[in-house]
Order: sequence, then C-alpha cells, then structure tokens
Amino acid sequence: MKSAPERDLWNFPTMVCMGCTIMPFIAVHGAFFISASYEYVNWCNPYWDSCTSISATGRRAPASYWFRGLMLPVSMLMVVYWWLHWTLLGRLGQAGTRRDAMFFFGVLACIGLAAYVTVLGEIGDLWRAQRRIGAILFFSLTYLSQLLLASGLRSTLNAPACSASFCCSSGSFSVSCNSTSVHRMTTSKTPSYGNLRCYYNSTSCLP
Repeated sequence: MKSAPERDLWNFPTMVCMGCTIMPFIAVHGAFFISASYEYVNWCNPYWDSCTSISATGRRAPASYWFRGLMLPVSMLMVVYWWLHWTLLGRLGQAGTRRDAMFFFGVLACIGLAAYVTVLGEIGDLWRAQRRIGAILFFSLTYLSQLLLASGLRSTLNAPACSASFCCSSGSFSVSCNSTSVHRMTTSKTPSYGNLRCYYNSTSCLP
C-alpha cells in the first residue's frame, strides 16, 4: 500500500491532465450558453450545424469574462503539463535535444494561447494579428510537441531489455529465485518480512 506522500505525488500529474481537459471544455460550453442567452449567437448544436465558433462565443461580455477567466489559467496549467512530461522523459533516460525541444515548443504554444485569449473580442488590426499569431502558435506547436513526446515514449518502449534477479531467503536458506527482464530500470531493494528478506537487483541499460 502506498504512503500518503506517494499517493499525493501520483495524483498530481493526473489532476494536471484532467484540468487541461475539463477546464477548456467548461470554458467553451459555458461561453456558448452565456452568449446564446444574451442572443449574441443562435441557439443550436455547434457540433452538428457549425453555427458558431469558439471565438464567436467568447468575444462579448459577459461571456468573454467567463472564457478568459478559465482559459488564461489553462495556458499556465499547460506549462506544468509539459514540464511533467519533460521530467518523465528525463527519468526514462530520454535526456536530449528532443526532450528539450518538446518542452520549448510546448511552452511557446501556451504563450500563443495566452496571447490569443487576452485580446479575444478586441477591435483593431493589431489585436486581430495577435489573435491570428496566437492561434497558429498554439495549434501548430502543441501538435509538434505531442509528436516529440510520442517519439520519446516510443524510443523508451523500444529500449533493450536489462537482466534482473529476484531472490527471497531466510538466513542461508533460499526460498525462491528467478530472473526476468525489465526495461530501463535501475533499482536495488531489500524489503524485509520478519526473518524473510527479498533482494531485487537489475543491471542498467541506460546510455
């Protein structure tokens, strides 16, 4: 059974990923219902009719306040999202240019999202250009970062296996021993169960 700190650490990445998914969903649909209530957009099913867009639902107050108030924190939360994956790839032995590029482009995508959301609904050629640049940065660089992340994880899964052994003994009497193969693990544990001690060792395959 995991201790409380281990459970908290395990739940943190899950909560970040859930926040990056649920908060935009609430922001977009909430802005649509607010805009439709104020007759800024028509009541319809945008999934089927394509009767409106995300930008149209968040352009005018009070829907714009709702949309910005949720999407700006999402842009910051996504920085944490990319940092978590940068850390994960590092722990899996993927320290290199690809890992750093994934994080760099991911952060730039978040900056693009923040730039787009900040001036959504503002009138003027300058603000229109900022929205366009922000949208292009967010969608294109997020896609690129996801490709780099998938490539890093794929390289980890294709890593050569490492030899490992697991033995339990009581005094000088060996209870069970077997050897197996693991991927990219470097551990040495000696849990104790009364007089019974278990030893687990693996050789490293990290470059």
